[in-house]
Amino acid sequence: MGTVKYQHWVPMTCGCEIEFSFDEGTDWQNVQVIAQRTDAAGNVRKTMLCANHQNVPLSDIHATIWDEHKRKEAARAYILANVSSVTQTFTNADGSTYRDFKPGITFQVTFTGTDKNRIVNVSLPGAPTGTITNSIKTAFNALLVAINPLWSGKVVLS
Repeated sequence: MGTVKYQHWVPMTCGCEIEFSFDEGTDWQNVQVIAQRTDAAGNVRKTMLCANHQNVPLSDIHATIWDEHKRKEAARAYILANVSSVTQTFTNADGSTYRDFKPGITFQVTFTGTDKNRIVNVSLPGAPTGTITNSIKTAFNALLVAINPLWSGKVVLS
């Protein structure tokens, strides 16, 4: 058992603001969302749920939003690794390399639905029409189900 830490989290996937505690020794497995707390400086910190997550219980909110983030990142990683027509290898000043989207191509994410049923919608503005083929979509969906069977149909590539 490690030290209990507190975190204020504003996810990139929605407008929620989450206050939570976690034990450093548990590798984020026992996150406890807190409705309200006072920090060391005396500031009152509150968990505020956005309109898209207002019906998710506090006990489930961290896992729900973290799942959305993981699905978004799985889509980004898959495209970077498998859709060479929209990606390229860049070189850092130290000589190391990384894959990213070609100049003018953007990885864009939107969401539809609410609560635990939000769908991640991924598009690539700037990419040639037809870049995301049916075979890419099929292979990606198979990968998602292999990662987590509950992700079936929860990410749409277009």
